[in-house]
Amino acid sequence: MKKILALLVVLCLLPLYGFAQITPDEGSVHYALIVSEKLTNRLNLRKEPSSDSETLGRFYNGTVVEVIERGEAWSYVCVGYRLWGYMMNEYLVPFHERESFFLGQEMSGQEQEVFKAKIKRGAAVYDSMSTKDVLYHPDENEEITVLGDINDDWLLVQRSGSFTSSYVRRQDISERYTQGLAVVVSSKEGNTITLRADAKDSAPAIGKYRAGTAVSVLETKNGYARVAIIGEGQDYSVYDPQEQSGFAEGWMKADYLRWGCRADWIGTRNDLAVGQIKTEAAVVYDGEYHPAGVLAKGMRMLVLSLANDKGFLHVDTGMADPVFIREADVEILKDVHTPGDLPVMGYGAIKGMQGAGESENFVLLHPFCEKVDVYEDLPAGFMVSVLSVGDDWVQVRRRGTEGYVPRENVELFLKEDCKGSAMAAAGTYHAGTEYFESGLYTFTGDPGDEMTVTYADGKVRTFGPDGGSYTLQLQAGDTVTLNGGLLAPMEWGKLFLDARNDTYSGSGRYFCGEHFYGNNYWDYEIQPLYPNKEAWYEICTLEYEVTGEGYCTRVSLSEDQGDFDAIDSLQILGLTPGEILEFHNCIIRIHYGNG
Repeated sequence: MKKILALLVVLCLLPLYGFAQITPDEGSVHYALIVSEKLTNRLNLRKEPSSDSETLGRFYNGTVVEVIERGEAWSYVCVGYRLWGYMMNEYLVPFHERESFFLGQEMSGQEQEVFKAKIKRGAAVYDSMSTKDVLYHPDENEEITVLGDINDDWLLVQRSGSFTSSYVRRQDISERYTQGLAVVVSSKEGNTITLRADAKDSAPAIGKYRAGTAVSVLETKNGYARVAIIGEGQDYSVYDPQEQSGFAEGWMKADYLRWGCRADWIGTRNDLAVGQIKTEAAVVYDGEYHPAGVLAKGMRMLVLSLANDKGFLHVDTGMADPVFIREADVEILKDVHTPGDLPVMGYGAIKGMQGAGESENFVLLHPFCEKVDVYEDLPAGFMVSVLSVGDDWVQVRRRGTEGYVPRENVELFLKEDCKGSAMAAAGTYHAGTEYFESGLYTFTGDPGDEMTVTYADGKVRTFGPDGGSYTLQLQAGDTVTLNGGLLAPMEWGKLFLDARNDTYSGSGRYFCGEHFYGNNYWDYEIQPLYPNKEAWYEICTLEYEVTGEGYCTRVSLSEDQGDFDAIDSLQILGLTPGEILEFHNCIIRIHYGNG
């Protein structure tokens, strides 16, 4: 099964076959990753910022450099805390903190440390390009990372877990190879890349894979890469070679692979189709075509390949390893597009199981639509993203974990059931009418604008008047009075707050999964904006908003603090899709750390 080990995630949305140039914005970039079109390309480190200048070394894709000074076309960089010179911005993907790269918070998709080597027995690692300057004698077959070639005799290398570099003689390398995560790319929609049985054009074809398929590169030769098909790529790490054991393997032309684990994150074309089971039940098969499980009608998946000569598609269902399924059991959804993950159809609240005459407080999450194997327990009340819905089963995701639960155990809030219809300015309105349908709405106002909601059960709430945007569910029987501002149906998928790039300050009420990202890769920091004013936040579930069940927790950041320091009041929030976060007088930003 997939492991949630995405330690290397990169936030760099790059155009197809292009790269994010480093810009001269002061203080925005501290490090950069070398990235070019082909796996084996090398980037020159120049003595001066000119293509005619002396070369100090040629460095491979995946090498991290420290950016000392940035210019319009060239940056002055340091490689391995050892060499200084100029590199072209065109081939550098910028990021801020080296630690955030390894923790998987700031960068999304690009891989580093992809050129590996082993040193011959009895050889040495040197502190300079002199055999008199021995740094240490490595253990037999110690693996090192090759950063680049200095000249015909010397390589610049890095020991595992070290930021500093050293030198190795080319003749002392016993084995040199490439490994990492890569994505199938194509410059033209509909093109596929052939997976072959051997590293030559005449080898038998195993399958044809769509652009956007992620693979694990195991080795390279003759312009080909031996790969294991890993699907959409989000939940894998190159650091565990056993993770891809048992996967479908073969050879692909290396020129059609780009380093990275997600097409949507590295900016290459994504042609993965979304398929849906059209038969009552479909058997899925592992890499050796042994039955692995069953999917119910209506369940969705990412389709990685065209049908092979056996009539099977290779698909990614989520948490399970990519599996094969008969083409006859799948309908390709022409009107559904995905930039990466399966698209979210809505949200749900977990309901406890019924057993022994009383309700249990958890539900079992299964890898397929059968009550056999179990991933984990989902506590009752948890909010989940809904990926597909059938008569008896629902496919869900919670903070990176995907699987299947019986439909009877999920309270569904699908997007098609949560849409409002009308816009409103100052005045009084009744929800649930023909003009003002029930649904999710967002009130946006300037300081001084207010919206008062009198709910059907008699409760009254006022939103504002300190400005901001507030998302809420309105139902039949609710009455809304606007004193300024605008009320409009919530736009699904529009990010009012993108905390990956911005720090948000002020007040507001937002829906996680649409306005906030909520997953297993990052959390959020929240702290008071003005220390001497009241500051608080509240987290509710969509279930609580609609039915009064679920949970709603309010936390004060200023209670009993007096004249406090805002830094001391910082808290870390883990948000889950389907939760609603309301905050007043707060600063919110992404939290870089494990989580």
